[in-house]
Amino acid sequence: MTETKTKTKLKELGSSKSSYRADTGKFRAIVILDLILHQIGEDTPDRNVAFGYCEEYQNEMFVQIFDDQGQCHIVDGKLKKI
Repeated sequence: MTETKTKTKLKELGSSKSSYRADTGKFRAIVILDLILHQIGEDTPDRNVAFGYCEEYQNEMFVQIFDDQGQCHIVDGKLKKI
C-alpha cells in the first residue's frame, strides 16, 4: 500500500509587494502556481521550517522564503547564509 503525503495548505496572496513580507521576526514560504502567489503554511520564526514548506512544493514553478523585510532567503535552491 502506498502512503500519500499531504502537502501543507496554501493561502492565495495578493499581488502587492507587501505580500512578500513575513510578520515581524518570522519567515514566509511562498510558491507560484499558475502565475498566482501563494503562502505555504503560516509565517514561522524558524527559517528551516519555512524551507521545509518550500521543499514540499519544490517541483512547482517557483518557491522562495521571505523575511519581515521582504528579503529572499533561497539562492540557487539553497538557504543563503545569514
